[in-house]
Amino acid sequence: MYSRARVANKYLSTHYLTKSRRKKGWVYLTYIFTLLAFGNTNFTSLGNIVKKRADNLSFDQPDICNNKCLSRTGVNGTWIQDWDFARDHGQYHRWVYPNGPYVARRDRLFKPSPDSPYPWRTSWKWHSDADADCQVNIMTHEKLCKVLFDLNVNQILFYGDSLTESMYTAFMNKLGDNVHVKPGGYEGSIVCTKNDGGNSSSLRYEINVLHERDKGGNAFPHSPRGVYEISNISQAFISNTSLSESAIGIFNIGAHYHNFSHYREDMDIMLQSLSLLNRPQDIYFFRSTSPGHEGCEPRNRNFDWTKGLQVTPLKSYKEYHVSSNKFDWDKFEHNNAYTKQLIATHNKEGRGAPIHFLDIYNMTVLRHDGHAAPADCLHYHNPGPVDWWNHLLFTYLEHLSKGATA
Repeated sequence: MYSRARVANKYLSTHYLTKSRRKKGWVYLTYIFTLLAFGNTNFTSLGNIVKKRADNLSFDQPDICNNKCLSRTGVNGTWIQDWDFARDHGQYHRWVYPNGPYVARRDRLFKPSPDSPYPWRTSWKWHSDADADCQVNIMTHEKLCKVLFDLNVNQILFYGDSLTESMYTAFMNKLGDNVHVKPGGYEGSIVCTKNDGGNSSSLRYEINVLHERDKGGNAFPHSPRGVYEISNISQAFISNTSLSESAIGIFNIGAHYHNFSHYREDMDIMLQSLSLLNRPQDIYFFRSTSPGHEGCEPRNRNFDWTKGLQVTPLKSYKEYHVSSNKFDWDKFEHNNAYTKQLIATHNKEGRGAPIHFLDIYNMTVLRHDGHAAPADCLHYHNPGPVDWWNHLLFTYLEHLSKGATA
């Protein structure tokens, strides 16, 4: 008998965030283009990417999981072109959050061809080279509902910056036929069904999903610093479950931080805020931050989009080059390593619910394709690489549902 009564849309508040940023010249144009943008070949393994990162950073690389796949999945691997994957899993069947007008106009120009039946950016499948048993599993509606039911999850929160917004919209678009969204904001629900014991009937329930933008950091080195906090609305959303039910929270800071002391202060605020919620049954993630790719293609706004952009992911980490630029992308790796160590310490001290480190850096840093170029070489065009952040999230949840712990 299905005894866990779920009440759809328990969380009724809708919150709208507006942003005011002062920019000049081409910087302002970059921001505008970013807003408009959203709305089987085998390659060499990443090789010693983990060793390279550990050697260059001063932080220990903690082993914090009782399941090897929780710390290894998505770390060492290869992007393989797979058109069957593109057909079966790479497209959105229903867009609940459409792309902005610029990207939508580009998409309408694309014409399938024998060498590109679908956009190239959707044709790449991640394959783990180091551990055959630790592949990234593909998130589907049916599988996700089962995992969320097994974990007794009632609420899912995405809290962070514009990259987290992209992860949220990709998540909802991937489940598009089975979600409801409230107009004008970033709030909705996943519709799931569960067989009622041995009966032939099914019970319908909804899992609420919310995205909110944080206000921490500063978009550019000399712009005013925002105050980081987990908003009252998001805290209420997480807490709006019974003691027998769990909430999932996906958090991130990083892309808007240019001063390490500011980053460190706001990470402490995040961890303290989550501890004060006093919800040990919840499942929290920190998603690592992946930098952009300078000079990403296409560089010409007159590019012929009828064929689409046919760019191959990088073969190895050695091909990735990042320099200190106006966005300080070269600092992201250091911040990620610090955060991983900080979270390991937090978990060992038992301060509230464990926090899992969702490491999307390695797989994403190879994806210099699929950006919202030419104006934006940080954010990605959906569907595309960001969908793999959600596949990795699902894989992690699947392991947790089978008894793995951090």
